[in-house]
Amino acid sequence: MDVAFKVHTDLGNHFIRAINARTKMVVGRDHPVQDGDVLKIVAKV
Repeated sequence: MDVAFKVHTDLGNHFIRAINARTKMVVGRDHPVQDGDVLKIVAKV
């Protein structure tokens, strides 16, 4: 599953990367979203 598309199509289309807010690690486009995940999504405008 695409992390950004789970939130909104525009985020998925302009996705750059996501950052795990708890560990500060970068996660990829295909990161499987799990219950309890806190992610910061970086997208271009």
